[in-house]
Amino acid sequence: LESRMRNKHGDYKWFLTHTKVLARNHEKKATHMIGVIKDITKRKESEIALRESEEKFRLLIEHNSASVCIFDTEKFYYVNPRFLRTFGYEEKELASLSPIDIIHNDIEVEVNASHKVAPAGKKRKHNRYELKAVAKTGEIRWVDVTTLPIHYAGKNVNIATMYDITKRKQFEHEIREKNEKQLTEGEEIF
Repeated sequence: LESRMRNKHGDYKWFLTHTKVLARNHEKKATHMIGVIKDITKRKESEIALRESEEKFRLLIEHNSASVCIFDTEKFYYVNPRFLRTFGYEEKELASLSPIDIIHNDIEVEVNASHKVAPAGKKRKHNRYELKAVAKTGEIRWVDVTTLPIHYAGKNVNIATMYDITKRKQFEHEIREKNEKQLTEGEEIF
């Protein structure tokens, strides 16, 4: 039994109690018992602090404006809700996809090369790039990606944060087209 009790100073402590019945009477009620009580306050405080830390991390990641995922070249280990909204997938659908499946095929080779995990003993290095990805609907999504090799669940993997920059890319494309049109028509660009 784990229980919390107040000591004579008014402070609360956690205790772990182990008991064993040594003898019973003819009505099978315990007549002799032995027990050990151990102060587990430090362990309980550590468990509470860990739970609070995990809750902060979960809230930070799940309510982040960036898409976040943990992956290797073969599978996703974790994706946050923003990732699911950006690409239109449900979490269970990602179990049958690799990260390469959502990367637009015209840049696959370049991205594969940038996801190699640093060998043991080498400094882990952020990679940052823009890439074209394909949502579940087939829609092209441009994302600004930062990856970092990490060790997770006993494996060398990557963590990525991604910001959807599709609108910015569309705007840049429109400006480029206008500038090219003005150049071909001989107008000045200012």
